[in-house]
This record gives sequence, C-alpha cells and structure tokens, in this order.
Amino acid sequence: MQDSHRDTDSARRLAMTDGLGDLSTTASNVLVLAPTHGGYWQDACHSLSTHRGIPSTKRLVLTYVYGAAAYLSQIEDTMDDPPELAIIEATGDTNSPPGLPGDWPVEIRHEAPGDLTGIGIQSSEFLTRWHNADDVAVCVESITAMLQYVPIQTAYRFLHVLTHRVTHAGATAHYHMSPGAHSEQELGTLKQLFDAIAEYDTATDTWTVAER
Repeated sequence: MQDSHRDTDSARRLAMTDGLGDLSTTASNVLVLAPTHGGYWQDACHSLSTHRGIPSTKRLVLTYVYGAAAYLSQIEDTMDDPPELAIIEATGDTNSPPGLPGDWPVEIRHEAPGDLTGIGIQSSEFLTRWHNADDVAVCVESITAMLQYVPIQTAYRFLHVLTHRVTHAGATAHYHMSPGAHSEQELGTLKQLFDAIAEYDTATDTWTVAER
C-alpha cells in the first residue's frame, strides 16, 4: 500500500512540476515564487533538489516555516535512501525532532530567526565541507518568513553572499517566496540576485521559468 501511495504521489509531482524541467543546468540559484500552502513549495523542492538531473545526495536546508521535523518527514515519504542532510532551523524551536531514524545522516543546527550572521556562518561551514561534491542541493525556506525578522536590505546582503557561495561551491539552490506577501518593489529588488525565476500559476496549474 505504501509503495502504491508513493507511485501515485510521484506521478502527481511529475505532472505538476513539468515546467521546472525547462531550467538549464547553469541555473545555480533559482527563486521559487508560489503560495505557501497547497503543496507547491514541497513539489518544487522535490523537483529542484537535483543536480544535473540526479537526486542530490547532500542537502543543506534553511527552514523558517515547516521546521526540521516536517522536512525529514517529507524526505522519508519520497526517498528510499535519504541524502546526507544539514538542517539549519530558524523557526525558534530548539528541540530536535523525535523519532529520528538512528542511521540517517542528519545534522541539525538551531539559529535565532533574525541572526543572519549565525545562519551565514553555519551555511558556509556545510558548503565548504561539501565543496565541489557535484551533487549538493540547498533549500532556503523561506525568504518571505525571513523578512518578518530582518529588513529587506539585510536579507538582500545575506542572499547576495549566499548565492555567490552556492555558485562557488558548485552547488544548486532554490529559495522559496510567497509572491502575494510582497510588493512589486520588494520582488524586483530580490529577483536580480538569482539566475532564474520559477513561478507557479494557480489559474493554470503550471510553472513558468525565466532565466537571466
């Protein structure tokens, strides 16, 4: 029954994320614009956590919204062999998820939501450790939540450094954002940091991709 559920879920994800396959392999940093709820973030994350079409074996996750427990549950539901995971949790919850499988290669760090210096140090540590590993995927979830704790200028500087570190490390990264929560000026300011913009159209249930 569980395998049947996974097959059905995989088919749904494939149908919903067809447009994301249009991204070129040179798009190291991708801004994902989609509503927070409805599974759009999770579908995009599942699709974009690849490197040259191969599911990544090393993943760095910065989570503000769903937390480490939810991300680990998602991985458990979609992958038989979990990747090596580094999770920086900035939700304010300092407790490790209960019931974590003992053989999972997971390292969880906790940082205050507004401490982008600390988050940057932690991110750099893992990107340096996995430098040129060739299959590293980074997920930043989410810029919208981050902006509840820091001014946009501070977030811009942090993301400017992070995108460069991702590229230098030979990794790929995607950054979630809820477009309806931001002004056109805010979106325009941040969009220039990324190699590509992937936007979900709820009216047509499709993704559109624009690369710089």
